[in-house]
Amino acid sequence: MVVTTNLGRMVGLFGVCFFLIGFVHGSILMYTVSFFCFAIILAGAFFAWVSLRNMKCTRSTTGLTVFSGDPLEGKVCVTESISRSRLLEVYDQHTNLISGLTTRRRVSVLIERGARGSVAVVAGTRQAMPKEGTTRVLEVRDVLRFSRRGHYRLGPLVIRAHDPFGLCFLSRLFPQEFNVIVYPRPLPIPEIVIGGGIGRQNTEVRPMGRAGESSDFHSLRPYVQGDDLRRVHWKSTAHTGKLAIKEFEYRYSGAVQVILDLQHGVHSGEREYATLEAAITLTASVLNHVLSNGNQAGLLATGAQLVSLPQESGQRQLHRALEALALARDDGTINIAQALAGGVGQLSRRCTSIVITPTVDPAIIGPMLAVRGRSAQLLLVLIDRASFIEAEQEQEKARKPLLSLARTPFELTGLGNLLNHHKGAPTSEDHQNLVRAATAAGIVVYPITANTPLHLALQGIRKHM
Repeated sequence: MVVTTNLGRMVGLFGVCFFLIGFVHGSILMYTVSFFCFAIILAGAFFAWVSLRNMKCTRSTTGLTVFSGDPLEGKVCVTESISRSRLLEVYDQHTNLISGLTTRRRVSVLIERGARGSVAVVAGTRQAMPKEGTTRVLEVRDVLRFSRRGHYRLGPLVIRAHDPFGLCFLSRLFPQEFNVIVYPRPLPIPEIVIGGGIGRQNTEVRPMGRAGESSDFHSLRPYVQGDDLRRVHWKSTAHTGKLAIKEFEYRYSGAVQVILDLQHGVHSGEREYATLEAAITLTASVLNHVLSNGNQAGLLATGAQLVSLPQESGQRQLHRALEALALARDDGTINIAQALAGGVGQLSRRCTSIVITPTVDPAIIGPMLAVRGRSAQLLLVLIDRASFIEAEQEQEKARKPLLSLARTPFELTGLGNLLNHHKGAPTSEDHQNLVRAATAAGIVVYPITANTPLHLALQGIRKHM
């Protein structure tokens, strides 16, 4: 279908006006001008139609997986079977099927027919079109960069042919599509150097003198709900009248199980202040660090499609985990406390369990104590959702001042609703109350706010691994 541009519609309007004037006054000149306006539009439409004939457009890429921020090389091939002058625009789009965000791009192509064949001008650069058999092929280098992880659909491609006067254009759809998985980019964890004597240093993070699983006695501590009764120190219990638990020295194994909370409604924020993206980045970074060092790692993600990767080592396990994180959505139907109470797979007595969640529900403490009884170490990475909400609102206020945007009372009400979108959400006080309750129960807690740099947070998490 031919579509007229603004200039084309203006010329058509002039043609109608001149025709009406000629009809009223019987002026041959007005009729002539009117027919000339219509004729130039029809000529432009014919040129656009001819330009799209005998044309093909295909796309190819160097891979179907890439890390966020890395370039994905590819090319778009425009093929003509009959050499002629054309004025084209190639439109491309890619859609993130996770967030629903669509990005569109445009490339202008001018194909000039000469005595020696066709020559194309792409983005101001002249490029020859080599002949392959009876066809001529134009290869346009295509470099894609995805700023966020997700499942992207590339395409379809649309070629739009214009007439030389800019009055109309004709579009043709090429429905070739590709699916690309964009992995979340793991952040490097800063090395922690531990001295081992004169002239010796060891970069391995090896917790020393910590409670864990071995035959070497470490200390006594008060009993908390969920502790194994086989660890009760009966002599101390008889002496004090209160249950006391024996703890032993930590035996390092490097195995890690990450439990990621993907319950619907517990995450909030967008772009750089999205708690979901922060949690996924932390998870990917921890798993990448553990697996790259040759240790075992597992993942449990509590989304609608439960992801449960048992502890394994190797690059295949890393790619499985990164793909699961790339496709992760916060659409789970059960909360993290129910997920922990229902079991988290086969946990080793020499495994470190890391729970990453923005919850403020104190019901999580009981199930976490049960998890601690089945693993060597337990770390709760608690994301302060309220701080992310506040940071996002402050950024929104700075970018779009309320009074400058609100021109009517209705707009002012709408903006007020936007700022109150998170009304009733957990507060920082709720977050701090859970931190204190978990600490009192003997759980190691690492709180994260919107102002916490993630690379420093990873360094702090590593100290407890």
